Amino acid sequence: FLYFIAKVIQPSCNATQEETPFTMSSSQYSLLASALCATCVTAHASEPRRQKPNVVFVLTDDQDTRLGDSQNYTKWGAVDGLPIAQRIRDRGAAMTNFFVNTPICCPSRTEFFTGRYFHNLKVPTSLGGDQACMFANVTFASDPLSGLFGAFTANGYQTGVFGKTTNSQTETLESLVTRKAATYIDSPIDYNNFNGLPYFRFNASTDEKKWHQEVLDPKHPRFGTTYQTTQLGNRSLIWLDQILQKDPDNTPFFMYLGPHAPHIPAVPAPWYEDAFPELDAPHTPNYNVSSPDKVHHMRINPPISKDMECWENQHMRDRWRSLLSVDDMIEGTTKALDEKGVLKDSYIVYTSDHGYHLGQWRLVDAKMHPYETDIRVPFFIQGPGIAAKSVFPQVVGNTDLLPTLMELAGLPAVPGEVDGVSFASVLAPSFFTVSESTQPQRRRQSWLNEYHSVEYDGNMLGNYFNSVWATKESKAACGGRTPTGPAGYFPKSHCDFNVTGTGQSNCYVVNSAATGSFKALRTINATHDTQYIEWHVQVDGIVGNLIHREYYDISTDLYQINNLYDQLSSMQQGALASELHVYSTCRGSTCP
Repeated sequence: FLYFIAKVIQPSCNATQEETPFTMSSSQYSLLASALCATCVTAHASEPRRQKPNVVFVLTDDQDTRLGDSQNYTKWGAVDGLPIAQRIRDRGAAMTNFFVNTPICCPSRTEFFTGRYFHNLKVPTSLGGDQACMFANVTFASDPLSGLFGAFTANGYQTGVFGKTTNSQTETLESLVTRKAATYIDSPIDYNNFNGLPYFRFNASTDEKKWHQEVLDPKHPRFGTTYQTTQLGNRSLIWLDQILQKDPDNTPFFMYLGPHAPHIPAVPAPWYEDAFPELDAPHTPNYNVSSPDKVHHMRINPPISKDMECWENQHMRDRWRSLLSVDDMIEGTTKALDEKGVLKDSYIVYTSDHGYHLGQWRLVDAKMHPYETDIRVPFFIQGPGIAAKSVFPQVVGNTDLLPTLMELAGLPAVPGEVDGVSFASVLAPSFFTVSESTQPQRRRQSWLNEYHSVEYDGNMLGNYFNSVWATKESKAACGGRTPTGPAGYFPKSHCDFNVTGTGQSNCYVVNSAATGSFKALRTINATHDTQYIEWHVQVDGIVGNLIHREYYDISTDLYQINNLYDQLSSMQQGALASELHVYSTCRGSTCP
């Protein structure tokens, strides 16, 4: 089985259009998973440190940690079904409290690529021009010196970009080309389409500042399939083979892999369509609960119907199925690095841009909220100096990755302001002393979350109602169209958002322009495991007055059902507001 699955994602550089992927049944997949787990090896932290180690950064889309094959929250979510992702964790380290600053695609990705919080990336309005992507200025991501890709390129790395970068995909990729912030790009243009045909291609050694578009032949595609994740795996391995053949010992590389899985519509590869047949969306204790003490758009949500449950269950299966191809891609990458003798000199990072919920607090499917399901993501890293099966509880997140990778690679800190803090000395303590560290040594106990609702449409009616991008399997299993509300499907123009009572809306409200923007502080230390949230109204695209507050003691209320804010003293309330203000207005070295 290893031979055949490797053939899918590791073709020769002379792959022809006639190559076809190997299709496995779910029983064969189970056998493969067992075989792969049996091949795990232990990393050794005693290896001598190489200058400019290689870096592979895998960033999935919408992968949570809390929803798994259990009726309670899990530790790693879908990772439990991914033996190769588990292998990165077991060969290296897991950060158990890794958060994202903004739980939606474009801002979070830009935060990963820049080390900056959302409030230091923000474009004032949704009409902010080409720079605005969900209110984030994505041009920072392609900065030739301070952006993640540019920083490695400027330090002599071969930098390959494969997959989704930001939601302003073409603009971001073009900017990487014109600003000389990457040396090679082979990425889907229509990243939302799991079988999209156009690809953005650039090779700095031959193309100078020009890129070209490749369009797959749908009948005879390269590598025998149009499936995006498999395309990315093959394309990245061809590039990897080329650069390692030239000078594997002296040319470090940075490889970015950005699969769209498990983002809606979460289309699985054809050979994985039958995987996880018994998996359902978990009915955690906060599933389908009414929320009388939460913000307006959550409070009015009606009960989830049996019809909606069918769509959620199918979506859950498709999410996990789509990630199996990501696991295959990582297996192909690690095998290639091992065969070339450079695995021991390479860091491999696995994480996601944000989490997800499926029916918790009657929010049927999405992210964009400050709760544990949405802000927690898996974070695993293996590589030089990192002891196998390490587990660290430090509070870290997406803005910390840039300074951490720079320090692990032995590179100078990027110029300009970075809000994040390196945790390299936590991961590889034998490599660092405080005096040797090139990064600020701050250790926070709280994590900042920020979100500016992307549903603004200019007239305060931009409310996001349920609209699962249904796969053909979902339609076949559940019939008809995805329900707009308990009564089934109907036009969203008939949705009533102006009700005020608990559960009174006729539609499943996923997010709201009026009440969906927030700032929050997640605190984890020896005495507190809490979250404080401030919700703000949005007027003319600008976040305005404070309209609602929430406070949760997660040590006793893991599922964030009981809002305790009104039980706090005025002194406690004031202290929380003051601390959140410090975090949400900080910049660079002033950030806690």
